[in-house]
Amino acid sequence: MGLSTYDPANMVTAVTSGLENYEFLCAARDAGIRRLVCDTSNPGWDSPAPNMAIANPHQPAIVCIPRRPTNLFYDISTPAEWVSKYNALHRAYWGRELTIAEIVEQEADVILRYLLKFEVNPLMFHQANLRAYDGQHSLLGDLFNRVLARYNAVYNSTPIICPAMEEIAALMQQRAAYNAATIEATLIIGQGLTLRSDRALTIPITGLYAAGQSESCAGQWIAHIPVSAGIPQQLSRVCAEGWESFEPPAPADGRTPTTPFCSNLNCF
Repeated sequence: MGLSTYDPANMVTAVTSGLENYEFLCAARDAGIRRLVCDTSNPGWDSPAPNMAIANPHQPAIVCIPRRPTNLFYDISTPAEWVSKYNALHRAYWGRELTIAEIVEQEADVILRYLLKFEVNPLMFHQANLRAYDGQHSLLGDLFNRVLARYNAVYNSTPIICPAMEEIAALMQQRAAYNAATIEATLIIGQGLTLRSDRALTIPITGLYAAGQSESCAGQWIAHIPVSAGIPQQLSRVCAEGWESFEPPAPADGRTPTTPFCSNLNCF
C-alpha cells in the first residue's frame, strides 16, 4: 500500500488483546512479530522503570511496549459525547461535572507531564477521535492544540519527537540494559573520564560531546559511549585548557548548548 513507515514486525492488537494467549503469541512470533503494545493501566503491564519495555513472559522474543491510556475514549467523536462520558465516569472523583474546556485542560495537563518527564511511552488514541465534528475540528486536534500551547509556553524552540514503534522499543531496550549494568565512572580533571561496565553496552552522558557518537536535546549534547564488558573506556581531553576555545558542532536544532563541556581549565 506504499506506507513508508510500515514495519511488519510491529503490531497493535485490538484492546491490547492476546498478550497472555500462548497460541497467539507463538503464531505472532512465527509471523515475524517482534513488538506489541500493552496498556499501562492493566496490572503487570506498566513500565517496570521509566522508559523500559517488557519482554512478554510467555514469548520473550516479543517485546511489549507500555502504552499510556487517556481519557479521550474510544467511542467519542464530539464535545457533547466527551462531556457526557467523562462526567459519567469521573463525576464522583471531582464532586461535580466538568465542562468541555475543563476536560481538555485536565487531559492536556496529564500529557504535558509525560512530555516533561521525557517519556518515550506512546499514547493511546482512537479513530473516532479524529472525526471532524464541525467539519474542521476534531477532539484529538482540540486536545493537542492545548497540549502544544502549554508546552510551547515553556519550551517554544525545543521540538517534540515522535519515534516509530521500533525506535521506541530500541530506546527502551537500551535503557533496560543500562539499568541492569553495574557502571563506574572516574573523572580526573586534566586527564579525562574513565568508564567501566560489567557488560557490553552504550552509556549516555549528558553534557558531553563525542564526535560521531552524540545527539542534541534541547540545545544540550548527549554522548553515547560504547563500552565492552570489564574493559575500561578512556575518554581523553579534546582541549588542553580554556574551554572557551573549544567549539563543538552546533546541535541539530541549531541551539547553543546550555551546559559547558568542561571546567574553565580542562575539558574532554
